[in-house]
This record gives sequence, C-alpha cells and structure tokens, in this order.
Amino acid sequence: MPTATTLIPEHGPVVADPVGLPPNQPAFHATDLDQVCEHLSGAIAPHKLSYTTRSRGLDFLHRGAALGAMTLNDMQYGGDVTIAAPDFGNYYLLQFMLEGRCRLTQAGATFDMAAGTVALVNPCQPFTKAWSADGRQLLIRIERNALDREMRTWTGRDRSIPIEFDPLALEFEKAGTLLRLLRVICDDIGKKSSDLGHPFLRDRLVSALASSLLLAVPHNQIDALQASGSSIAPACVRRAERFMEENAREPIGLADIAVAAGVSARALQSGFRRIRDSTPMARLREIRLELARADLAQTTGDGGSVASIANRYGFAHLGRFAADYRARFNECPSETLRRRRM
Repeated sequence: MPTATTLIPEHGPVVADPVGLPPNQPAFHATDLDQVCEHLSGAIAPHKLSYTTRSRGLDFLHRGAALGAMTLNDMQYGGDVTIAAPDFGNYYLLQFMLEGRCRLTQAGATFDMAAGTVALVNPCQPFTKAWSADGRQLLIRIERNALDREMRTWTGRDRSIPIEFDPLALEFEKAGTLLRLLRVICDDIGKKSSDLGHPFLRDRLVSALASSLLLAVPHNQIDALQASGSSIAPACVRRAERFMEENAREPIGLADIAVAAGVSARALQSGFRRIRDSTPMARLREIRLELARADLAQTTGDGGSVASIANRYGFAHLGRFAADYRARFNECPSETLRRRRM
C-alpha cells in the first residue's frame, strides 16, 4: 500500500469564501485517535489512522448530512495525521480543501491539495492521505451508481466501463457550477423550511451534482460525455431507464415503464428504437445484466452465489442467464465471481 511520508507544513491558507455545513448541524467531537478512526470508518470508509509526526494530539470535529446517494462531511482533525484506506468500496470521495493542506496518494500518483483545490478518490483502490493539523475539508461520498446512471443517460454506455477520475487537484474556479450547487445545498440544510428531506428533491439534486461533477473534473470518459451533446435521449427514454435501474429487482413490465416515463407504450417503444436501436424490455434485460455483473464483481466469500445474484434480478433460468451474460461480457458469471474472490 502506498504511504505518504513527507511532512506537510503546519499552517496553510484559508479559502476566503468556503463551502461547508452550517454550525447547527449535529457534530461529533473527539480527541482520541481510536475513537475518531472508529467513527469515520462507519461514516465514510474503513481505514487506519496514525499520527504523522511525533506530536500527539487531536481536536477532531465532524459534521455530516445525508442526501440520498451522497453524504456530505465537513471535517477537521486538529492534528497531523495519516489515513491509510484499503480497497474501500464502490463509491467516490470528492474532496474540497477548505483550510490547510493534504497530501493524497492513490494508484502510484501523489499530489498536494492546498486550500482552494478539489480532488477525487476513485473507488476500489487503496489510498493514503496526510493531513496538516489545520486542515479542513468538505468531503462528499458519492455512490458509484449515481455517476453511472448519469453517464448511461447521456452517452448510452453501460456500467461495465468504470469511471476513473484523473489524479490531480483542481482550483475551485475549475469546478464553479459544482461548487455553487454545493453552497446552495449547504446553506439550505441549515434552514427549518428546507425541503431536502423529500426523496423527490434529493434525487434531482444528486442527479444535478453528479452531472456537474462529470463535467467539472477530468476522467476517462469525458470525451464520450462531451460528444453526446448532439444525440441526447428524449426525456421519456431517460425517465424510463432511470425507473428500470431503480426497480431492476422488481417484476416490472412494459406498462409499468411507460407509466413511469409518462408516455404510451407505443411512444416509448418508438423512442427506444430511434435513440437506442433497441426496445424497453431488451434495455431492462441489459440493465439487469449490468447490475448482476456489478454485484458479482463486488461480492466476497459470503456475498452471494451466481444463482442468488441471478435470482435477485429476475433471472429464473440459470443456464439462460449464463449464456446472456457470456454473450454480453465475454466471460461466465462464475469467472467474474472467482476473479473478485481471488
């Protein structure tokens, strides 16, 4: 596992107009290293926490807020610490450095984050972070499905192609719309009249944040995203695909999908033929295969068998599932499962 051993300056700049959770949000405060590590392992990602220098002492403060597939975390350690996270999960960590400095290492790349910069940690790859004592971040944990859904909506690409962000720190100005959206959300969270508790609004905001992130920060599929502007799927197709993804485990049919899309079954079929060169039910089967593949690629020894995962997404005939899976991904379901367990 890579380690960050170079010490970071004790003091760093402060962002003049930072974005963060309001003081009235519930806060967790601790000065014990093990207590802090246990708290954040549950709230954000499992990791190990150690002091970077001989100086021992923390003044840790964390505020968190859930927003559907995203969680917002305003945090500062009040001590020089190093975080070492293993192969941590199927989500991204978007980090806005508000004060101080942080050194980030992942996949062999190391770079410094100064106050006023933003960076991404990609899923399923170990990383380390060394914080300065005065460091403060707004860290957003984003489920991979949220970004996959936006990418699939606009480009038609399936989720088997993982989105990987470039290992770099951008200045806040490069992420202008994303930053402004977060400022609005953080400001609204502190209001009694906020409607962020409603799932309808949360879902739309997560979608907007995911889209802004995909446009603001360089990644391996940015060309496909930019090229898709001239061939955007109509709203009914996007609504249908989102409904399919959210209800892939349910016994839904064409009539259910058409109702969710807000058009007739005939109009929906016409839209899919024109935009996707497919049918709604064929697309539903593709989505279920993609979700099954994602589950197989993530599961461990006790995470489920091929049969249980196939059944989870409505594939009652195991042989047919295996044949369709191999035709789409050029490998058997058992091979995907075996590779992950190894």
